[in-house]
Amino acid sequence: MTTGQKGKLESFFIPAQEKHCLTFWYYVDSASGAILKVKTKTSESTLLKLTSLGTGWKQARVDIPVDTHGRQIIFEAERGNSASDVAIDDVSFSNKECPPADKKPEIINKNQTIVVQKGDRAVLPCNVTGFPDPSFTRDKASACSTYQRNGQPLVITNASLSSAGTYKCIAKNRAGTDWGEIKLIVNDGGYYMYMEASSPAATSNTAVLQYKTLPAGQPFCVHFWYHMYGNSMGSLRIFFGYC
Repeated sequence: MTTGQKGKLESFFIPAQEKHCLTFWYYVDSASGAILKVKTKTSESTLLKLTSLGTGWKQARVDIPVDTHGRQIIFEAERGNSASDVAIDDVSFSNKECPPADKKPEIINKNQTIVVQKGDRAVLPCNVTGFPDPSFTRDKASACSTYQRNGQPLVITNASLSSAGTYKCIAKNRAGTDWGEIKLIVNDGGYYMYMEASSPAATSNTAVLQYKTLPAGQPFCVHFWYHMYGNSMGSLRIFFGYC
């Protein structure tokens, strides 16, 4: 065969006045430039045109239009610019419309910030599109703990300061994976400490906030919010020591 030559395979006669879905697996050589088409015999209209996207076998589906005179389907393979491998397998017809094509999950509003007061109810949504319906994993990770939950939305009935942080929503189906993040801020009507860094403060001035001795024999997690702003900013350090 030479470049551009074609080979055809015709289907059996498909009854009229019925919707059909054609499903099959195909392989097209990725380096050859070969083309595989699915066409109707009566009108020679192309229902599907396939070229290679990566390696290996792939599944394809296409709706067969209703025709009052019935239909026959043609698989047409066109040779590319080198030795071309084109193959089909597991061809089947069903008398219904094709299901939607697989679609990778896509998180809607990937980066959100939600602010609640301490003790309030916090709802962290995870809105996603995709087919088949994606499964979900919720993850909140910190230096002190790891939190996971399946499903949507995530509801925190009594938000505490330890509830604050960044939550990741991971959505998966057979077409792929996507993820987004929600930053939860929990406000408390308490106090805060700051050090004035403008004049007359001088370079290397320090301020110290010291906690009394912690009880022995149990772990502790230090959780806090901080803000640092300005040119030539100094450092904020946390020290731990034995008394």
